[in-house]
Amino acid sequence: MAFFDQKTGYGFYGFYGVAVIAIALGIFIRFINIEGKVYWHDETYTALFSTGHSRNEAIDLIFSNELLSAADLQTLQQVDPERGVPELLQRLVEEDPQHPPLYYLVARWLMGVWDNAVLGSRLAAILFGVLLIPATYWFGLELSGTHLLGLMGAAIIATSPFHYLYAQEAREYSLWALTTVLSSAALLRSLRRPTLQSWLMYGLTLVASLYGCLLSILVIGSHCVYGVLQMRRYGWPIIRNVLSTVAISVILFLPWLRVINDVNAASWTSNPLPLSALAKTWIGHVTRLFFDINFDASTPLWAVLPVAVLALGLMGVSLGWALTHGRNSSMFLLFLLGGVTLCAFLLPDLLIGGRRSSVSRYLIPTYLSLQLIVAWFLASRLSCQPRARRRVWTAVIAIVLTAGLTSCYVSSFADTWWHKKNSHHNPAVARIINAEPGALLISSNNNVNLGELMSLSHRFNPEQKILAFNDKQGQLPQVPEGFDTVFIFNISKRAKKAFREDKRYTIEKVYAQGRLDRLLRNVD
Repeated sequence: MAFFDQKTGYGFYGFYGVAVIAIALGIFIRFINIEGKVYWHDETYTALFSTGHSRNEAIDLIFSNELLSAADLQTLQQVDPERGVPELLQRLVEEDPQHPPLYYLVARWLMGVWDNAVLGSRLAAILFGVLLIPATYWFGLELSGTHLLGLMGAAIIATSPFHYLYAQEAREYSLWALTTVLSSAALLRSLRRPTLQSWLMYGLTLVASLYGCLLSILVIGSHCVYGVLQMRRYGWPIIRNVLSTVAISVILFLPWLRVINDVNAASWTSNPLPLSALAKTWIGHVTRLFFDINFDASTPLWAVLPVAVLALGLMGVSLGWALTHGRNSSMFLLFLLGGVTLCAFLLPDLLIGGRRSSVSRYLIPTYLSLQLIVAWFLASRLSCQPRARRRVWTAVIAIVLTAGLTSCYVSSFADTWWHKKNSHHNPAVARIINAEPGALLISSNNNVNLGELMSLSHRFNPEQKILAFNDKQGQLPQVPEGFDTVFIFNISKRAKKAFREDKRYTIEKVYAQGRLDRLLRNVD
């Protein structure tokens, strides 16, 4: 391998110790405080569909204008022995076909084993997040032919706060990261050793990738482009096998693909966002690959800028090195893997407007490619002479890995983080309501409240009473007697106006960011 000196020295041995410790800590920290962070809006739908319940069932139960307890809402997210895999598949086909079933099937199994919606569904993500680490090692080995890049890549992924977050979220994105890395490594292995076993392995990883995340089509597209461009090196018969394996995998995915008629769940990503806001988001997401202590839009620029400059500087130097020194054909696969996905979301934003490229989870292949290019650059520095330079670069690597581990540690004890979106303030909302024993919460089917109320149910005391009504019928609920405190959560402007016009009540703001108000009874 041209990139690495096969001689060993202090830099190698010192790095091996640092990397192994970092990987062990990265795996360990994924199991800390699994239920600590808010079980947010999207995760509740994972539990809902994994247990074979439908959105309409949830709507009919929750927005029935009847008093319910938080425990009642959680029944929709618990395994029902009478609802098995057929019901799970039916729910996804009818209500959420853009999310293929593989993650949901694993989540349902673990939810049944642990009899806990939050723990079981998140353990599936942790399982895939942990497997991503050795998979990255294998991918690095296939990319470079050396264990050094494999270990460097595994260490960077293990300590990355970005991958830590999605390894503890009950959605399919850690599975997508895993299948992206596995299928790419299997492709390189098949090109290097074109045996039947290699092609079968590649095909299986492609099928798993497609049934794990619909966006895997972009990853497969990058594989096809790479195969065609490598025809001169490998010859048409081998490239034909690549394309044939891809075709067979897509055919095996057709039973699910044919039920996807109209994907509008992500239509919100077409809402325009100023270019300056997009750029700020891009910088934030890239920085979070290596360091993240929950910087968000409200964080002062002076606090973010030094970290962003260092992270962007490291990536800029790594990309520059890859473009000027990375003549290995495998390096080109990383550029394609990241570039195809990036262009699929960035170009529409630039040409017709939108915020597709601001959604970090959509760009997982791009971020994996960036991190592996950085890993490749750092690994190449360990072959520097003299030995003093290797020591310096080992120290740099230790700093990068420590920054990631520190971020993961800080995040592990938080009850919310930037990626929780709609439900970001739900822990604070629940604390306010739980502090008022015997309080009543009034809400409605306004906006995203179905998922928000299911999310809050995991934070409330089990006996917390909830009265949710159909906001679209134009009638306010009858507020029952016997509650000293009544809260209102995220009802529509029209309903809130109707309460204000009712002389029996006064509305008092409690927590604007959390969409929480207090309903006071006026004394005659």
